[in-house]
Amino acid sequence: MAFMQIYSPLLIAIALLIAVFKLKLTETILFKLKLPFAELHIPISNILVARVLLVLFALASLGYYVIIDFSSFIPERLKMEVFYDEAGLKESLSLFTDSELREFGYSDQKFGLRHIYYEDLDKTLKKNLSYKGFFSLKQGITHSEGETRFKVEKVSGFHNYYFSECTGELTHVLERPNAKTISFKSFFEKLSSNHDYLKPNLSNILKGQFIIQPRFKQIIAEQYRSSGVLFDHTLVGATKFYLYPLPKVERTVYFFEYGPGTLIPVAYAVYKY
Repeated sequence: MAFMQIYSPLLIAIALLIAVFKLKLTETILFKLKLPFAELHIPISNILVARVLLVLFALASLGYYVIIDFSSFIPERLKMEVFYDEAGLKESLSLFTDSELREFGYSDQKFGLRHIYYEDLDKTLKKNLSYKGFFSLKQGITHSEGETRFKVEKVSGFHNYYFSECTGELTHVLERPNAKTISFKSFFEKLSSNHDYLKPNLSNILKGQFIIQPRFKQIIAEQYRSSGVLFDHTLVGATKFYLYPLPKVERTVYFFEYGPGTLIPVAYAVYKY
């Protein structure tokens, strides 16, 4: 379905342009034009006029890409795994250009500050869930699994979109040699910000690439317990979405907002389709 939605107008336009060069008029042809209250029959005997009409119809078909609603291609529900290793985090950051990272407020010098977030989170876990170490333990393996939900709406104007909902939940697991596995759940919700509004420019539309970066607050809770504790850090989830060759949501890089305009990468999510 997505393939046909994306490529049908292009294939129609190509077929019409091929017809421009293949067309040979040996007799009058009849173009039918359907209007809301009538149907016009236009006899064409001039090959130049016929070719001009075919080019115009091809351009009209390509015009679909100007008015296309991109929100219909963003999945509303995705399963995901979240990891915290340094190599994978660097690989995930490489999905973005240097200029895109600078726009986020990120620079390479901030990469080494990741421990600030992990240590702060461990303090919260120790205080509220009696965990003495989780993210900062070097002898363990930490990973997370869960799902996220997006709801994107097209609003008035030319290619204006709004993220009305962005929520999810994760189960975080710490596995250690010769020790009991410990885990807790976290629930995250979108914080209202100007990043809830997405307005792709012409370059984004032509390349079929868009970046979404909502802000989150996080609720942490012990596994199988519904009551939670508000976590006072703000996270930014930066995700690159590709329209071509087929719609795809790339990895999400999670940044810890450490002061105004300063982002520290702390985790990345890989999605399951």
